[in-house]
Amino acid sequence: MRRLLGLCLLFGSVTAAAAQSHPKVTRLDFMAGCWEGSLGREDLVQENWTAPTDNMMLATTRYLNKDKQATGWEFTRIVLDSMGVAFIAAGNGEPEHRYALATISSEYVLFENLTKPFPQKISYRMASDGALIARNEGEGQLSVEVRFTRVRCPGDRR
Repeated sequence: MRRLLGLCLLFGSVTAAAAQSHPKVTRLDFMAGCWEGSLGREDLVQENWTAPTDNMMLATTRYLNKDKQATGWEFTRIVLDSMGVAFIAAGNGEPEHRYALATISSEYVLFENLTKPFPQKISYRMASDGALIARNEGEGQLSVEVRFTRVRCPGDRR
């Protein structure tokens, strides 16, 4: 009986450790929704994130010029798979790039792929005013930050 109890306690602690090392994607619910931000004075970026499930969250991103014509796109997914939680993005016919989860909290997430020159780090955080701030960082001081505001989702006729 003691041995069985000991195995149950050991299994419970291993399961708890595994759950902590692989957090659920649902912790990123602060990113869900439709967002719009500017890249300079004339370029716009729109990002639409689905509500997360335990193991997946999807996004479409499009880049627009001052005339509201699309100049680029990206499909992104955040997944929990056998390698852990990862941000995987591909756009404009380029191959996929995978970024491993480095840090996660209630309103902040950081993904890293230090083998790439840019971006090496991708982060999202919720600002106190409700803006979603996305930041891409590369080697040296190279970085791009977009301050998104929540907008009505495309196709929403309500």
